[in-house]
Amino acid sequence: MKKLFVVLMLILSGCAKQKVTHIDVYYLTTCGACHALKSELTRYQKKHSALYVNYYDLDDETSLKRYTKLMKQLNVNENKTPLIVAKGSFVKIGYRAQDRQVLGKALATAMKGQVFHDQRFYLDPNAKKNTKTKG
Repeated sequence: MKKLFVVLMLILSGCAKQKVTHIDVYYLTTCGACHALKSELTRYQKKHSALYVNYYDLDDETSLKRYTKLMKQLNVNENKTPLIVAKGSFVKIGYRAQDRQVLGKALATAMKGQVFHDQRFYLDPNAKKNTKTKG
């Protein structure tokens, strides 16, 4: 009976709710930087199971409308991909190999429920005003 109780507790502890951080990535299939970012995010996800990435192909009309709306909210007139949105934390427009380290820091900050500040990033226009910040 004691063993059954221990096994049940182990199962229940594994079922505990884990806070999941959602990242949206808007990309084009012909974009080399988008493919590099996807590879980087896949590696990051393998280490951090609480990270969930939604990919939105800009060749899809619905995705393109969401992208356009977000760019207007950010007051950005250029169309650049990929666009990375960590809901409630940051928005990153474009991706280069040099961004790898700072993107890792930004993702770690977003996973803590904090807003990431960096001159190369925008604040998520939908971030709560009283959210903890890090930079």
